Amino acid sequence: MKNLLLLLTLSILGIAHAQKKPSFQLQPLGKAFIKLSYVDNPQNQPLLCSSFSNFPPRNNDFNCDSLMKGTGTKTIVLELKHPSKIPLIIGQYQSTFYLVPGDTLFVNINFNKKQGYSMETKSSLQAIQEYYVYTASKIGTDLNYWRGMAANDLYTLQEYSSKMDSLLTFEQSILKDYPLKNTLPDWFIDDEQKSVIYNDAELRVNTVLYRSHFNIGQKENPDANFLKFLTPSLLDNPSAIHQEKYLSLLNQVYYSKINNKVWQKDFSIFSWADSTFSKPVRDALFIYEINNTLETSPTGGQERLAQYYDSIADKNALEHLKTYYENYYKLKEGQIAPNFVLENQLDSLVNMKSFEGNVLFIGFWFTACRPCLAEIPNENALAKRFEGKNVKVISICVRSSKEDWMKASKFHQLNTLNSYANESWAASLIEKYNIRGFPHYVLIDKNRKVVQNGGNIRPNEVAAQQIEALLSKE
Repeated sequence: MKNLLLLLTLSILGIAHAQKKPSFQLQPLGKAFIKLSYVDNPQNQPLLCSSFSNFPPRNNDFNCDSLMKGTGTKTIVLELKHPSKIPLIIGQYQSTFYLVPGDTLFVNINFNKKQGYSMETKSSLQAIQEYYVYTASKIGTDLNYWRGMAANDLYTLQEYSSKMDSLLTFEQSILKDYPLKNTLPDWFIDDEQKSVIYNDAELRVNTVLYRSHFNIGQKENPDANFLKFLTPSLLDNPSAIHQEKYLSLLNQVYYSKINNKVWQKDFSIFSWADSTFSKPVRDALFIYEINNTLETSPTGGQERLAQYYDSIADKNALEHLKTYYENYYKLKEGQIAPNFVLENQLDSLVNMKSFEGNVLFIGFWFTACRPCLAEIPNENALAKRFEGKNVKVISICVRSSKEDWMKASKFHQLNTLNSYANESWAASLIEKYNIRGFPHYVLIDKNRKVVQNGGNIRPNEVAAQQIEALLSKE
């Protein structure tokens, strides 16, 4: 993907705001705004913007939309619980910004071909936005791409570690050199250093699990030298709790120890957190893991929440977590799935009620969603596996133009019962099926009763076995 801020001429329009340190405390209902204005857009362009939070619920708030051809405006409203990096993708271009709750970023884009693409931004954190422009010009391709390539291509962990060291040194050098000639708030430099370090550390630990699972490279367990960066101060760092990769790193460290049989499986992550970390980190990891359980197993998550509720100091976060999942699971197991009447690629109508007597596996997706597109081969395989049986694999495209839906379906050779939801139907289905992220899958039995709505269900072997079990029931 080309980087918009690398290829475009970017004019920085500053605002005289004191860039004092913002609060990194949890703001459950925090929001930020991006106001886009654009001219001479040559074609409809998919737009994707997201924010991430470790705090409950641990989620990405994806905003999926389009910039229509010509000239126009667009306002993006983001859930933002603490100061965060925000990626913005428009068509083939990507840029990065930094927002705090309550902030508004103004972005003006000129797509005029003769003058060349240009972008202007206006923000209360203008010096930081300018830093990300500079970073993009120095790095070009996302460094995580090269880290991913190293995880797959290098034969030994020693080779991988050496490559990761060089990438980390390069990324840190940019942050070290930039303030020598430019102004950056001290609090941001400190926070960005943590972001770089924890992104690197989480990827290293995750790679050990990844290579082991997929039998990549030489079979080896990580030795003490490979994991020497996992110091007590790195792992027990209350000032990093809001960092995207921090709690994920702790989770990965725990499971790598279990995977390598350093710890027994009956030694829970809660026991580890209790015996190892300071109170703020211990509580944050507890909430993170309770959220993970609630996401995939409502009953188990509720039991965890009740078990540890009194021992966790941040009752505000816990109450927010409870409220979120009460709404998240409003379409519960055993309830009748909401009906829909949608058009398919043959300009016919698809009525869900007509499929009664079939097991249904429904996937919601949109054309600019990369994880959605990555699942299409698996959806096709699932449909082919149950061809001729009382099973329907249905794909429902939302938040996309009809033209983009048809193009993407043809290009990616989507071979399921492929349906399109216009704006009205999409809004209704997203609400009724309580869709919070994409792709979103729903498994429904032969009587139209919900078996699983969202969570960790995917078009894989586990789903196939669930479908087989439902088919065997009278």
